[in-house]
Amino acid sequence: GYQDNDGDGTCTPDCSAVTCGANAHCDDTSGTALCVCDSGYQDNDGDGTCTPDCSAVTCGANAHCDDSSGTALCVCDTGYQDNDGDGDCSLDCANAGLDCGPRGYCDDSSGTATCLCNDECTAGQGSCNGDIPQNCVADSYGCYYLEDGSACGTGLFCNVVGGVAGCFSADCSDSLADGDFEGGSPNSSWAEASTNFSTPFCDPSGCGDYAYSGSWYLWFGGCGSSCTFPEDSSATQSVYLPAGQTMKLFFFMFAVAGSGATSGDVMQVTVDGAPVWTVDATNVAPYANGYTLVEVDLSTFADSDFHELAFASSVASESTSFLVDLASLRIGTDCCVDACPQDGLAVCQGDAVFTCETNTTTGCLEWNLTEDCSSNGEVCLTDGSGNPFCQQVSAAVPGVDCTDGNMVPITLPAELPALVVNQTNCGAGDSYSDTCLDSYDGGEDVVFAVDVTAPVTVKFTLDPQGTTWTGMALDDVCPLDSASDGCLVNATSSGGSPYSTACVDLAAGGYYLMVDTWPTPDCIPDFDLVVEECPPPVGDTCTEAVPMDVSGGSAALSVDNGSNSDSFNTYSCVTTARTGADVWTSFTLTEQAQVTIETSGPGSVTDTVLALFDACAGTELGCSDDIGGGNYYSLIQQVLPAGTYYVVSEPYNTTARGDWTITITVTTRSPVTLWDFENQDTTPAVGTGTAALGSGFTASATFPAGNSSSYSWSIADWPTGALDTTRYFEFTTDLTGRTGVAFRFDERRSGTGIHDFELQYSTDGTTFQQVPGSATTVPDDTNWRSHSFDLPAAVEGQAAVTIRILGYNAEGSTGTWRVDNTGFFSF
Repeated sequence: GYQDNDGDGTCTPDCSAVTCGANAHCDDTSGTALCVCDSGYQDNDGDGTCTPDCSAVTCGANAHCDDSSGTALCVCDTGYQDNDGDGDCSLDCANAGLDCGPRGYCDDSSGTATCLCNDECTAGQGSCNGDIPQNCVADSYGCYYLEDGSACGTGLFCNVVGGVAGCFSADCSDSLADGDFEGGSPNSSWAEASTNFSTPFCDPSGCGDYAYSGSWYLWFGGCGSSCTFPEDSSATQSVYLPAGQTMKLFFFMFAVAGSGATSGDVMQVTVDGAPVWTVDATNVAPYANGYTLVEVDLSTFADSDFHELAFASSVASESTSFLVDLASLRIGTDCCVDACPQDGLAVCQGDAVFTCETNTTTGCLEWNLTEDCSSNGEVCLTDGSGNPFCQQVSAAVPGVDCTDGNMVPITLPAELPALVVNQTNCGAGDSYSDTCLDSYDGGEDVVFAVDVTAPVTVKFTLDPQGTTWTGMALDDVCPLDSASDGCLVNATSSGGSPYSTACVDLAAGGYYLMVDTWPTPDCIPDFDLVVEECPPPVGDTCTEAVPMDVSGGSAALSVDNGSNSDSFNTYSCVTTARTGADVWTSFTLTEQAQVTIETSGPGSVTDTVLALFDACAGTELGCSDDIGGGNYYSLIQQVLPAGTYYVVSEPYNTTARGDWTITITVTTRSPVTLWDFENQDTTPAVGTGTAALGSGFTASATFPAGNSSSYSWSIADWPTGALDTTRYFEFTTDLTGRTGVAFRFDERRSGTGIHDFELQYSTDGTTFQQVPGSATTVPDDTNWRSHSFDLPAAVEGQAAVTIRILGYNAEGSTGTWRVDNTGFFSF
């Protein structure tokens, strides 16, 4: 047990008593028994553990192996780094030789030496350094810096408009970006916010045509009962206010106090969050007859700095509205803006004629009183060309209120369709101003007596003969209910064309139909009423969905919600409930398909909401409000499995009635590569690819009769027991650019053929995995059967995809199994 291998006369223990760890052995040739590492291993850190040394390690480019720490590691050569830990050594900043310019620097923390910028500013954000304009520009390296312009000369000052700094004179030019709001939403100049609507920006397709000028405007408030109160909304812009300048904000506002309005319902102009102008719902009279010019002096804030200018509102009552349009920020003394749109334009304002004329002192347009009709006991009316005139109106207008014994009677259903022509409410007076018509009951009103002798379902159509901002409502009490949704039915319109109510079911009894207007115009000089019986509703509920036949690839259907009810309102793609009348349709897929569901014209409804379900009261599979890009129709695109689906759609405007078109387009899979074996070989009939048999067969393939065809591909010698990975049908194709791939085939066993099969797939020809859900048991008969299996997403876009069909559990080794119409299919 001892030795003196070094011949020094001292006997020490030999290796027989020493046990070494893994990858090590004992060596006592030196006279001392020691554990030493086996070849290819090392213990450079002296911890007694032998680990692989660098002899077995291959490092990539610009790297070498280092095992001095006791562990063999690839480390980057001098001048290279692997900061992202991906194993690739790239030049570090010290050796990359990058020229990052005077405002840039090199950074290699990502694993690649890259130039980054120390930007001095953000593109599009100019500023002023005293009277020197500074604009944010990029140098030749792409780094942003403030570039000085020329100092502003005498009589000029530096200002920033729309993010661009320059020299300006106090000539009353506009310093506000997109003050007419025609940039729409989302807006690059204004920050938008709204509790219920996400933005106060509105246009005709989304909110109605209520702009003072152009298409877009701001609507603050305007909430119905479904809103979350208070409705807080704002539009904010960062503005530069040059020191020492006179600055005035101009804008046009139209305001209406809804039912239950209080002084807590406010509209404000704020600077840096502090109110500088305020109006509440109890003092909106100056703005209630239409858009009125507002002026706010901001000179006290002129300090050569940026400030947050905002239109902001908080409304807690239904229908209270503040509309803002055509804002501008003018710099200079005695600035003005046109208070009316066109020189020479004459309109009725109350019972007076006002004409838009140029003020010879200021040069701006303003309204001037031309004629006071009321001084002669007349009213102001508008002819068919829109020209105002004064006219004496008889006080004997029928139906001035609910007690008027001269109300025009309408008897239903006896008079259907009922036509009441050449009516007016001019001279009837404003008897009712707190009804379900909200803002539309501020003018003169007239009431019709509707006598229903038997149950009937009807709709009412009003033709205002060109008069705008009109409304009508039906109720079984008079005065009509004051709640916005309290009447049986109502409808309003800002245009001058005919419009209709929803269909309403009326039991026998007495009813009151009121026709009214906004405060401006005061009345309707001439209007016609039509009462029509409604057809039965179509697609009113999910269980009554109108089926659309998509077997031909597409189907289009014109739908109309005129007779329908509100059967669904919880669309996931809108923030508030859609309580309008909806239409349901359905379609059935016999196989998986790409489906496009789209609303469009022709039709009177141009803004819709659309949702897709897998069953009535089922799961919402998709929802769409606006397609985008100014298109307010709806679009859903999905890949759906076979089954029946339900589609619900309705106008975004919850009071809208009319028609629109639903189109459903179905795209099924087409063959990429298909083998039909009609040439008694394995050349594909469609596309390119290869077919082969597994190496484990001892029998030869044949081409017997196929599934309603002349030939198929068949072989015997299938395993009588468990699956044998050497016996299979194999098919390979190129799926580059292909998605949603399925593998389909027909199969037939002989009386002693296989009873089970499964599919396996590979994208490299070597590693195979089971196709999920493909394990199948074949019944004990000899019938042809068709199979289709969706392949995993891993095969999509791959250049070489192989499928193997492996049969097993055959009743006898001579039993045959044949396949036909075999191939890959995709969208």
